[in-house]
Amino acid sequence: MKILKLILPLLLFISSVGFAQGDLNEYLSIAAENNPALKAKFSQYMAAVQQIDQVDALPDPQVTFGYFVSPVETRVGAQQFKISLTQKFPWFGKLDARADSKAKSAQIRLKEFDALKYKLIYDVKKICYNIYINRKEVKLVSEQMMFYQALESLIETKYQSGKTGLADLMRIRIKLNDFQNKLDDLNSALLPLQADFNKLLSRPESDKVNVSEDITLDILEDDSSVRDSILANNANLSVMHQQKEAALSQIESSKLESYPDIAFGLDYAMVTERPDIVMVDNGKDILMPMLSMNIPLFSSKYDAKVQEYEYQSEMIDYQIQDYQNKLSADYQRIITDKQNSLRNIKYLERQIKESYDVLEILYTEYSTKGNNYLDLIMQKEQIIVYEYKLELEKVRVNLSDALIDMLNSKN
Repeated sequence: MKILKLILPLLLFISSVGFAQGDLNEYLSIAAENNPALKAKFSQYMAAVQQIDQVDALPDPQVTFGYFVSPVETRVGAQQFKISLTQKFPWFGKLDARADSKAKSAQIRLKEFDALKYKLIYDVKKICYNIYINRKEVKLVSEQMMFYQALESLIETKYQSGKTGLADLMRIRIKLNDFQNKLDDLNSALLPLQADFNKLLSRPESDKVNVSEDITLDILEDDSSVRDSILANNANLSVMHQQKEAALSQIESSKLESYPDIAFGLDYAMVTERPDIVMVDNGKDILMPMLSMNIPLFSSKYDAKVQEYEYQSEMIDYQIQDYQNKLSADYQRIITDKQNSLRNIKYLERQIKESYDVLEILYTEYSTKGNNYLDLIMQKEQIIVYEYKLELEKVRVNLSDALIDMLNSKN
């Protein structure tokens, strides 16, 4: 449930363009809670968080006990056993630097979780739109079959009255067979789409997916600020920036590793009294404070480690620059494709309206005069092509906006 708590605030602001708000948000909630890849990434983040406390604590104290099998004789008596207690203290700032480095690394995992979350949102929308197109094509083919069935009845009447030939009737029936085969293909193509969608939600492959029968356009504004927002908010770029911070933190931590660690200790030795003599401090136990430190004489390994992370930091800078260039190019391509789709939508809507006017004229002429049979069929098929292309362009516009939202890591 922790993963769901992180993603639910996002779902409240998702623009579910083209589909029922409740349906899409419900699917996204299910994906947030059940998607195994997202859950794995969240667990990876939680595992990284646990590493912070592991490096932020002092080393465990060391206790040593020694028993003299042959007691060591001293002036004041024989030593029986010895106990030592030692505590090591890293140099000032070492523990904080290590903890900061692990915290920055954990933040990388969290940023990766965010990036995967936005990718999951886009994938859910994309498959929803693909299912929508499949069902819309089924609807268009079914409507076309109804038109041809009505036309079949009209042609059969004309054939029985001797006003048309058998070939016209056979052509219609062949087309109806083609449409039935197309419907079978579309229904089969729906199965893998549903399986892919349910896989994202970790549900049984056969579970039904509900999408709206119609699509609407809620077009995002396109201006220069969107490009700037993408470069500022993109989740993958955030991962790289966090990797940069982690590398800088590793540099500081590696520099401190070249400083010595200090250990404080205390030795206690039990001494038995000498029975053969009377003296001051006879049998007095031994108590000895100790101080030790390691001396980092071979500093080249620490210098090499610092240089390693400096090169990593430089590498990340180049990766950020390269990815920013890629994002700018991707955004321009998306906007260009979207503008083309919007222009095509206006063109197709005009063509569909005028084509239906022509279809009505041709149908009337064929009903009364029996003329233009082939023109009638061609005109109807052209309308279906226009209507299918119109739905495709609508989906492309909404997918463009969904892709921009993903690049923009938009809540």
